[in-house]
Amino acid sequence: MQNENGDDFDAKRLKEIYKESGKILSDEEANALFKLIEKAATKVLSEENSRQGKTGESHVKNEP
Repeated sequence: MQNENGDDFDAKRLKEIYKESGKILSDEEANALFKLIEKAATKVLSEENSRQGKTGESHVKNEP
């Protein structure tokens, strides 16, 4: 998964973010939290596409 800047975002990065804020996550906690984030993001994109009548189209249009 990538964040809004196009950088890779995964459970390892999530652990780093929490560590930077002074909190510690175990590998298990980071993986579970990442899966929830990924599932929520997928659901939001799916709902947005449904509202717009899209089926699997990208939000970014390819320009020549």
